[in-house]
Amino acid sequence: MKTLPFVLLLLVSLNSFSQPKSKSKVYQLPAKSWPTKAVPMDNVVASIRFIPLETTPSCLIGEINGLCLTDKGIYILTRDMKLFHFDLTGKFIWSINRKGEGPGEYVNLRGFTVTDKELVLMDSRGKKLIFFSLDGKYIREINKITTGFNIVYLGNDRLAMGYGRANTSLDHKGQLSIVKLNGTIENSYFPFDRDEGMGMFSSFTTGSDGKVFYHADLDPTIYEISGKAIDTLLRYDFKLPVAHSFREVGLAAEHVGIRRIMDTKTSFAAKLESKEESVIWLKDNKSGNSKLFYVSGPGGTLGTCHGFPIYAPSWSGRTEFIDSNDGIHMKEILSKISPADLAWLRKNAPGFSVIEQVREDDNPVIVLYQFREF
Repeated sequence: MKTLPFVLLLLVSLNSFSQPKSKSKVYQLPAKSWPTKAVPMDNVVASIRFIPLETTPSCLIGEINGLCLTDKGIYILTRDMKLFHFDLTGKFIWSINRKGEGPGEYVNLRGFTVTDKELVLMDSRGKKLIFFSLDGKYIREINKITTGFNIVYLGNDRLAMGYGRANTSLDHKGQLSIVKLNGTIENSYFPFDRDEGMGMFSSFTTGSDGKVFYHADLDPTIYEISGKAIDTLLRYDFKLPVAHSFREVGLAAEHVGIRRIMDTKTSFAAKLESKEESVIWLKDNKSGNSKLFYVSGPGGTLGTCHGFPIYAPSWSGRTEFIDSNDGIHMKEILSKISPADLAWLRKNAPGFSVIEQVREDDNPVIVLYQFREF
């Protein structure tokens, strides 16, 4: 298997609309540090717990497009544009399914976020933000606003919205904008110093301290957003050919891109992918130390914790990384865990004894885990 050398640069200051001015801290990661196989996670994972979602005809969950975990519960956006609310035990509370073009309705529910008092739904095709109370009641909407691919609440009555290059109106100049809850764009920012092929697909993650981290597929940089300030947090220089458009990616098996980023109180994680393989770069937020974990198989596992597979996380909460498993895969997983590991999980993993009763056609099980400090 081909190993990939790269260097990780940590850029700690970048004024909006400018290049970095501060000195960079460099993490040297030689070719041999790119891992080649999954490793046991028993001593890497600090805790693991499970929340099986209630299954009734009124709350059947299909493919999950977005998930938000707060102290008020679990909010899930599905591919068929339904928004579900479960409490922290997995009990179904309410759902929103309002497709249409009228008040409180959406044509293409692209993303959502949860503020201190409201839910904000983003209709990318209808070009509006729709506000609901935390008990699922329609409140108001803001029309004729340029919407993007994702939305995140920053606190202090501000949202962050990212637009990318694809399906974005030409009159919107910012790749990323800070938007007040009244719809006013406070600040727009275009961080990508690349041609028209760059930044078409991007994502956010919210940090445990209220910050938001942002990246685009082909830009080797992670941006940090805090209130009005947008700084460069991480920049990866892989010492490999740089792809300047999506046309070139298919030709460059050695190209490495950032596909997903997540942050919790204790850890920051970034999924890095080449055409042939992928890894998780994990940074301890307290010590600043970092490690790489190989991602193996179609499900993307880092390894197993007492027989239970630890998948590359899909989302992050304030303290834990989050993934999900449907009933079919859960039954298969449980059938392969040894009796000794089953005993350990029943004793040490909250919710595990409940998921042992999950049926194949049940709603997904939410899996939450933390990494140990290192």
